[in-house]
Amino acid sequence: MIYTSWNQTLKFPFKVPDGDLMANTSCSVATSPHPDTVKKFAKLGIDAPQIISGLEEGPLWVDPKLEARVEPEVSEMRAALDDAEGGSRIQLAVVNSTQLEPATERDLAQILHDATCSDTTLVMTPKWGTSVSDLYPRFTLERNHGKLHGDLSADAVENFLSAVENTATPTTAVSNGLLGITILSIAVTALFAQRRR
Repeated sequence: MIYTSWNQTLKFPFKVPDGDLMANTSCSVATSPHPDTVKKFAKLGIDAPQIISGLEEGPLWVDPKLEARVEPEVSEMRAALDDAEGGSRIQLAVVNSTQLEPATERDLAQILHDATCSDTTLVMTPKWGTSVSDLYPRFTLERNHGKLHGDLSADAVENFLSAVENTATPTTAVSNGLLGITILSIAVTALFAQRRR
């Protein structure tokens, strides 16, 4: 890893299969997966650095082994990703693996998310679907993962993103409300403290 002074861009290079070093230059805080994690997924037939490279080039990466199956859906999947949550960076990796269990698939989504700095990362396999997000609460995501299970289609992506957007907890509004109540409480307490003197 390359660390520089606090006001310079941090780059976290990682090794791709041919041994070359690679750094995500689109995000200053990207973290590369630990070599043991890369090996863990390699044993399952998943090339995490290849997926990361693909997601750095665009919002959708499709496993070459699934291209023929997913090709009719690709343009609509891209459109669904582009239309979701106006302007946020949502990425999807369609991975050919039936060996991934939901927890392991979520681990893959997390390392892809961390390495590409997307706002939301989706991973779909022929069996499961999962996601990691900085925009939506985990509860909301997990409640809607069923919409991605076993369905490698644009409709599944659209339905999932629509459901997540429509049920997301307004955490910013709640936080601002609590902050407002706290400030008001402090002001009222200070006012009463001054009057007692």
